[in-house]
Amino acid sequence: GREDYLGIYRFHNPVLVNVDDDIIYVAVMNLIHNNKIAKAARFLEVREQKKGALSEKLRFARQLITDIREAITDYDLGRKDEAFKKAEALYKKYPKSKSLVLFRVRLLTENKMYEEAKAEIEKAMELFPTDGYFLKYLGDYYYEYLGDKEKAYECYEKASTMTNNGTVLLEMEERALEDKAELLAKATEEGNLGICEMLLKLITNDMDAIITKYLILIDQLDGVEASAELKKTIEDEFHRLEMNEGFKKIFEAFYGKFGEEGELLKYRLELEYATTMAQYDLLKSELEAALEKETENGNYMKLLGDVYSWIGKKAEAKARYEKAATMDCGTYVKFELEEGK
Repeated sequence: GREDYLGIYRFHNPVLVNVDDDIIYVAVMNLIHNNKIAKAARFLEVREQKKGALSEKLRFARQLITDIREAITDYDLGRKDEAFKKAEALYKKYPKSKSLVLFRVRLLTENKMYEEAKAEIEKAMELFPTDGYFLKYLGDYYYEYLGDKEKAYECYEKASTMTNNGTVLLEMEERALEDKAELLAKATEEGNLGICEMLLKLITNDMDAIITKYLILIDQLDGVEASAELKKTIEDEFHRLEMNEGFKKIFEAFYGKFGEEGELLKYRLELEYATTMAQYDLLKSELEAALEKETENGNYMKLLGDVYSWIGKKAEAKARYEKAATMDCGTYVKFELEEGK
């Protein structure tokens, strides 16, 4: 268990391995220097409980954990000067410790010592090229010191794919949320899909970014023939996100691109969001009533075929599609009928 050292034997057939203290020391120091302080502390706790007093090396490792935690506690309690002094002293002893470099970069950035922070970040990125944490702080340098949001978000986007550190991801998400309206306005103005994709890496499944992305793609559609793949992508994401209401705006734009509006668009949306037999029956009744008024409306007839198709009545659906093909239909309905042949 995570903190339940005494209950370790409750696990099914536990295996306890007698590991030499020199090896434990290497493992613990590795954890400490890779920002796994709590894991290192638990390792030493279990070692002490199972084998007795710690060796000199392991006592040293425990003291290092204590020193780091004291500096972090000072920081958390607002004693920034004390935290900075302790962090600097530790850093001088261990200049290649990821834990200490991370902490130092954070303190330098928050103390607005940006040039020193940038120099430390660049060194750290050479030492730890696959760690997105440092790339995130480089983004902060561009954002807070140089005011270069574009470069900052380039760093944040890349960093989001290189770290699973919850604090780093949360800080980037919070910044992106603050700037979201501005960024999406820019994306819309420029037709810039890259901005939407970047935001979706920083703010998972953000509907505003998803809507903007698809509105841009719809606007860039070149003719009805190019719409099939986009329609499938939209519907796949629609179902992945459990038929989120935000997709109404996307469907309205998609079908509106081909001149659909009014009652036809209303029926389209009802069909997209229908999930129960009661909803399908209601839509079927509405379409049949609409066809009594507009007997040559192939759009309604085709949608009626779609309703029958969704409820599994393939023969009835096929008959409505064939009938619709002889009636007056809009651009997109004609395309659907042709595609369905």
